[in-house]
This record gives sequence, C-alpha cells and structure tokens, in this order.
Amino acid sequence: NYTKMATTTVKVTQQKDKDFDQIVPRSGYCDISEEEKKNEIIEICRESYKMKHDGELKYYKDMAENVKIKLDQTYKGSWHVIVGTNFGSFVSYEVKHCYLFWLEHIGFLVWKHG
Repeated sequence: NYTKMATTTVKVTQQKDKDFDQIVPRSGYCDISEEEKKNEIIEICRESYKMKHDGELKYYKDMAENVKIKLDQTYKGSWHVIVGTNFGSFVSYEVKHCYLFWLEHIGFLVWKHG
C-alpha cells in the first residue's frame, strides 16, 4: 500500500517594486578622493544591480561588463570590474582609482589601471 502525501507548491517571487535608491553601500576599501566620482561609481553599479533584478542582465559577469563599459566611457582609461558575492583579489591600480563596496549581498570591486 502506498499513502499519497499532500504536497504544496510555494512560488517565490522577487519584489519588483524594490527601491534601489534606498540601498546604502557598505565600503570595504576606498582609494578615491573625489566624492562625486565615488557617488557616480555607486550609481553606475546600482543601475547594473537593478538591471539584473529586472532580468535585463543575467549573470554577475554581465553586470561587470555593463559597469566597465560605462566607466570607460565616463572616465576614460581602462577600468576593471569584479562583481559577485564571494571573491578575493590582489590588484595593481592607479592611485586614487580603486573602490570596493557592497550593495546588499553583491560586492563590486572597480579599479583603473592603464
């Protein structure tokens, strides 16, 4: 004899009306002297986070590419970007051009070199 057990399906949905402007960045390391540049970098990364949340970007690597393209266009030079939830790094960068911070659980490491 087999007994049929009751099952329930729970659908997990993302909060579509999330207010990304209210996310306070947590700094890990900052070597950027200009407050305006630091805030611009945060906003560029915040927009990529929103795009991933909304399904426009699928992976963290897509977020990193999006941030890099915008930083290269905005500040010229060669910017490098790592995005993820768990990573280590050891990088060389131009003085006053490196920033590591988190927006919620996602870390962003951006630096200029070259």
